[in-house]
Amino acid sequence: MRTVPPLGLTAASRILNAAMLRFAKEGFGAGLRAIAADAGVTAGLITHHFGSKEGLRQACDAEVLRLTVEVKTNSSALGGPVDLLSQMARTEQYVPATAYAMRALSDGGPLAKQLLDSFVADAVEYMAQAVDDGYISATTDEEARSRYLMYSGFGALLLFARYEASDPTDIEAVTHEFMERYGPVTAELYTQPLFTDTQAFAAYLQAASNSAPRKEDS
Repeated sequence: MRTVPPLGLTAASRILNAAMLRFAKEGFGAGLRAIAADAGVTAGLITHHFGSKEGLRQACDAEVLRLTVEVKTNSSALGGPVDLLSQMARTEQYVPATAYAMRALSDGGPLAKQLLDSFVADAVEYMAQAVDDGYISATTDEEARSRYLMYSGFGALLLFARYEASDPTDIEAVTHEFMERYGPVTAELYTQPLFTDTQAFAAYLQAASNSAPRKEDS
């Protein structure tokens, strides 16, 4: 994973970047002294700017959300969470936030939920537009479909980072390796039917309906 930011940044910015990288690498139990050493400041300066480690974590959360919005706003073609993280990881200034976001998504918590909810809301919007434009098929539940796509996208990336990536700490390399290895098969799954029997979905719906509890039985 890349080391800490250029000294041209303000002390507060260096602390934030150092904290995001350190938290991403060691988890949220990482100490202020280690973060201070990474940023080239004293632990006292961290408490001066952020009050406490919890305050620093909240500032990291806010920075990740701000940068995520910035990247999504400036992106002309956003294909989903993995594409967004890959785009962020390829830009030096976003590497700490990308690494931190992946750790947060792995560990859970308020930031993970906010990120997921944000991606789902965006996905519902652009999937509905794609349906209107005739690019993708309609669905009976766009919110559920979009949420599933977010879960599967993030989940696949996190599992890849933990169990298959050559260096889980190098977020840029992780996202590149993932897209190189699984991008083609993902596109295939989305564009080519997995089942050759076109009646498979209807059969599933019928089976699900038959197995659902009846009101009089509840």
